[in-house]
Amino acid sequence: MDKPQLTLQLNGEGGELFYWITSENIKRTLVILMNDHVLLHAIIQEPIRDSVRLIGLNEEEAKNIIKQFRNRTK
Repeated sequence: MDKPQLTLQLNGEGGELFYWITSENIKRTLVILMNDHVLLHAIIQEPIRDSVRLIGLNEEEAKNIIKQFRNRTK
């Protein structure tokens, strides 16, 4: 069975900022917080500019991340 994957699209300004941060921190841990809770953490493999693909999630984790983003953007 395939594991869920999520793709986060970044706008121009966000993409440039994320590229700068990730290019300076290859092989380090990136933690994304939302409402003071860890939403996800990952090892930066390469600079990220336009989109972020999250892999290795189980279905519950993927649904939780989607829910958090939807609640935040309302």
